[in-house]
Amino acid sequence: MSPTDSGIGRANAATKLANAATELANAVTKLVNAATKLANAATEFANAATKLVNAATEFANAATKLVNAVTELVNAVTKLANAAIEFANAATALASLVTAFVAWWLSAAFWAMTREPIAADEIGGYPIPGSQEAARE
Repeated sequence: MSPTDSGIGRANAATKLANAATELANAVTKLVNAATKLANAATEFANAATKLVNAATEFANAATKLVNAVTELVNAVTKLANAAIEFANAATALASLVTAFVAWWLSAAFWAMTREPIAADEIGGYPIPGSQEAARE
């Protein structure tokens, strides 16, 4: 083989090697591009998941506000019910006092009627306001 042939052979081998390296680089580029697309898809998925979590958080916050409002309403209704119970208790106590007074007044009047005759304008031994007996005193 002549020196020229061996130089051409070497050049052809170098060209083949360069072509193989280019094909390898192209394959690596395709692989990197595919990995980039996969990473972009994963980023989009993560962004969508983040939006979903944010929406769920907003929903939970709104639900919490609703529960707090209902709790405040229940507390207000409870206070109103307690006030109504206190009013009913006070009314019952007043009714008991009125009943006791009426019973006392009636028993005093009955006792006075059975002990001595009383004027027509007296009840229980005391003059009725505006009566003639009251005017005399």
